[in-house]
Amino acid sequence: MSISIKKMIYQRDHGDYYENIEFLLDEVVQFPYVAGEFQSLVPENSQVNKKNTRLIRKPLFNKAGLTKRIINIEPSGLYFLELLPGYKLGHVYVEPEEIIMDIFHGGNAKTLIYSFYNPTNRNTISITASSEKDSENIFNKIYSNPTDVILRQYFIKKSLKDSALDSNQIISPNYPELMTAAQIAEYLQVKLKTIRNWTSKGIIPFRKIGGATRYPKSEIDGWKKGSRYNRK
Repeated sequence: MSISIKKMIYQRDHGDYYENIEFLLDEVVQFPYVAGEFQSLVPENSQVNKKNTRLIRKPLFNKAGLTKRIINIEPSGLYFLELLPGYKLGHVYVEPEEIIMDIFHGGNAKTLIYSFYNPTNRNTISITASSEKDSENIFNKIYSNPTDVILRQYFIKKSLKDSALDSNQIISPNYPELMTAAQIAEYLQVKLKTIRNWTSKGIIPFRKIGGATRYPKSEIDGWKKGSRYNRK
């Protein structure tokens, strides 16, 4: 089986910060479901987009080991997430549901690399997941059997088994009911200036408390689900 790829985004977790590398391809290429180190996962004719190659000085996962990623990856795009050595993805919730996942080993780095391929016509994918200790020794099993697609998909399906849970149930407990602009930007995975713009235009729910602007999480969750918001 092969897939066409136009763009690749690769993020590597370093604990307190993470790497972001974007690869652009001059033409659509056929990308096989190979297994191996990261270098073998990148098509030879891909070019690094230097504008989007940087270190992000904040953790990929919060203190509870949870993350919510909104990845701007257009149709036929591929997103890689490489975890810290000794870690795996626990519960994973992916939108849209058609996203195709796979898992690879990081070679001598002794890491697990998860891939998310977008076969839909949407320009973003949403990933809510937990980072947990690799108590099942998934790395060693995949490292020893890198071409065993059934084995890799077995571990993927295990991580997706609770995908029926609402993503907010996984990520929300770590945020207060009244959030600051910075907190709500992290919660929604958008830029701080976007939150300020939405606030000034009355697009997003907020409250003035003692002269400070705060964002009620319960109202934000309703707003995310499509509830109409009328500024008071």
